Amino acid sequence: VPFCAMQIKTGLEVEPEGSQELLFEALEILHFCCMLYPSRCEQAALCNLVPLLQKLLYNFPTMHKQVLPLLCSFVHSSRLTRSILWICGGPAIYLEQLRPDDEAMNAKILDSVALWLQVEKERVEEVVIQEPHIKTIIQALKRTELIYLNIITIVSTYTRLSKSIALA
Repeated sequence: VPFCAMQIKTGLEVEPEGSQELLFEALEILHFCCMLYPSRCEQAALCNLVPLLQKLLYNFPTMHKQVLPLLCSFVHSSRLTRSILWICGGPAIYLEQLRPDDEAMNAKILDSVALWLQVEKERVEEVVIQEPHIKTIIQALKRTELIYLNIITIVSTYTRLSKSIALA
């Protein structure tokens, strides 16, 4: 994991065209490590990977399909990892990435935020009910087929856990 973090940092410092392949390979390795061993998510977060992944999202928008699943797995890993995510922007990191054309990724994002809402209700609720975020969530849900990727379960989690979100 530290090697991959170093590769991503190096890739962000190099010319964008020359670093895409390096970044993609490092992300692929991290993705498999974190999926096989969830404790690697915590290790990655401790290696200061969250801000690097955020830079990737903003500097290389085409890599969001590689970066977002990795960030979503971080929410599922540990309290420490969520604390590091919170320092870097919290649930807003995810909600800002909802896209009208990507139902599968939207479902992953909403599922991760729903899990975070379950474990840190008050803090996450404050972010979710903010005007730009709740509107983005509603728009994403309007565009999503209700049967698609357990979206009904995700929506029920939000409304069951938070009266404020349900009323919004």
